[in-house]
Amino acid sequence: MEEVINLFENYVQKFDLSDFDLKRKYDHSYRVMKLSEEIAESLNLSADEILLAKVIGLLHDIGRFHQLEVTKSYDDSKLDHADYGVQYLRESGLLKQANLPKEWHSIILTAIQFHNKFMITKDLDEQTLLFSKIIRDADKIDIMKLSCNMNQKKLGSLHQRVIDEFYENHSIHVTSNLSFADFVLVRLAFLYDLNFKKSFLLVKEMNWLETYYHSLGDCKQLLPYFEWIQKYLDKKIKEDSYVRYKI
Repeated sequence: MEEVINLFENYVQKFDLSDFDLKRKYDHSYRVMKLSEEIAESLNLSADEILLAKVIGLLHDIGRFHQLEVTKSYDDSKLDHADYGVQYLRESGLLKQANLPKEWHSIILTAIQFHNKFMITKDLDEQTLLFSKIIRDADKIDIMKLSCNMNQKKLGSLHQRVIDEFYENHSIHVTSNLSFADFVLVRLAFLYDLNFKKSFLLVKEMNWLETYYHSLGDCKQLLPYFEWIQKYLDKKIKEDSYVRYKI
């Protein structure tokens, strides 16, 4: 892990980390590494598998730095940060330089490639799917926490398409015309994409739903959606089937 961290630091230190967005993604990378470790440990994975989860956690957003520098935006339609991250890791030979097992390389690259996609492709092998799910959970949990500290805007009106997708219990498609209220539902719907009991427990432990609701100020129009997703969270925590992933 020390070699991976050193190579990661050598890369990101080329960017201006006094920039708010770049520094935020730098800190986010380390928090996601820790969350990935916690989730992997909850699944009783081996020490090597936990290390693999940590590596993916640290490197998952390595493409963000170039994206932010070039586009000044988080807009993946301009430059997909996950796809670029995979490209950089391939071209730089970072994984080889870090002396990571060769059999890990495709797992790392695939997990990073799909961490930001709407859905994971259905043709992954069981191990790659497992680590893809771990990074997606860890990434979303930290983004959810960060959402409580965002500068709030006028809520605006909810689009019916967003409401319909929310009540279908799956992630919401993000388009350019969404209101701030729509984006609140997008964040709440992150819970539908979580995969492990530990992930749901982490959301509950950080008291995210209550904190997020109060951070929005007077938003009674959104209360029914918070109440709905609270019931979903409570249900998932009670489901023993989510205790561990079969491998």
